[in-house]
Amino acid sequence: MKQLITLFSTLTAVVFSVSSAEAVAVNTNTETKIRYCNKTEEKIFMSVAYQTSDPSQIMARGWWGIEAGACSELSFPIYGDKLYVHAQSSSQVYQWLGQNPLCVNTVDAYDFENAATRNCAAADLALRKFKEVSLADLISEAGTQLPTYQFTLDEAQRVASGIKFCNDTDDAVYISFAQSKLTDESITVNGWFKAAAGKCFEAARNPEAQNLHFFAQNTDTRLKWKGSRPLCTDDYDGFSYPNASTMACDLNNQKTQLFNSQILPASGDFEYHFQTQQAHKARSVLEICNSRDKDTVLALAWEDSDLPGQYMSKGWYVLAAGKCLSNMVVDSTEVLLHVEDDKRELLLPGTVEACVDDLHAFQFSKATQMACNGTNQMRAKFATQAIDAGDTRLTVPNR
Repeated sequence: MKQLITLFSTLTAVVFSVSSAEAVAVNTNTETKIRYCNKTEEKIFMSVAYQTSDPSQIMARGWWGIEAGACSELSFPIYGDKLYVHAQSSSQVYQWLGQNPLCVNTVDAYDFENAATRNCAAADLALRKFKEVSLADLISEAGTQLPTYQFTLDEAQRVASGIKFCNDTDDAVYISFAQSKLTDESITVNGWFKAAAGKCFEAARNPEAQNLHFFAQNTDTRLKWKGSRPLCTDDYDGFSYPNASTMACDLNNQKTQLFNSQILPASGDFEYHFQTQQAHKARSVLEICNSRDKDTVLALAWEDSDLPGQYMSKGWYVLAAGKCLSNMVVDSTEVLLHVEDDKRELLLPGTVEACVDDLHAFQFSKATQMACNGTNQMRAKFATQAIDAGDTRLTVPNR
């Protein structure tokens, strides 16, 4: 049986992280519980430090991820009245610093008993300045019983230049981007990063980068902000492709998109605003209805409007008897349909062959060109249907 996909799969946003593990295990046999609240608009990663039963030792631990606007409650066996905190924004542009240098692992979760005195010269280790906090100065927020520490942007220090993408539309925008030198042949693309409606997403600028490449689309992909530079993306999941400019980009869910390329200023920040009037709008949005009294299974294909001669195929979708599949965004003048009944008999005869995965949900961006010799892959025949611009309804015939 084919593994079916739902009507629409929301893009998964990812963020830059200062840690490959968001948290170390919390000791449940603790004495002091504190509530840590992120009052900024982006995720932060926090480390804490405190004096142990040995007055000469400072224990430092991290990293805990706290989402924008959220709080985390953590407990530690704190001796004395002092707590030390350090945090970094997910963009790596902001840090919450103090005057006390302690050793941290900048890549992985860590638990250092001698953070103030240990040798911090190894790879992935660095001294970070922690802020000293008196527990007696922490007060509880309204509605809570726990002492609370707040991370606010006005208390953070800007430690790097940033690249900021701002969303001026009324829907979320998902962004893929790359920074490169003018001489780079291989370009690393990362995505997808979410900028909520009316909000910005910010990332640290690579000080050596001279070019910025970016592509964005809204939640249902009707709107796209693009350019002319073809680079590979994963059309469904978060990704990082070191060779996005040279890879084949023909695996399931991979999609070549045309990126906007801009020259970065010699130094400082860069800011770009996504606006509806500047976006490319998809030509058609389909509603495909099943007029039969039995379920059908559907795959679609269409020519990529950005890359003529290149066809995307996508499936499988179940159309229940008498039901419709809505909001299928197709940026083309025609759509190709492959429809099977419950006995796997083809309902629409067609002549165009495109690659499908015969068992699993799939999306191939080079469906008519790829070798199609992978596991479970096969060529299926599709019937051509002209479609109108705008909202369009197609009906699977009752035959």
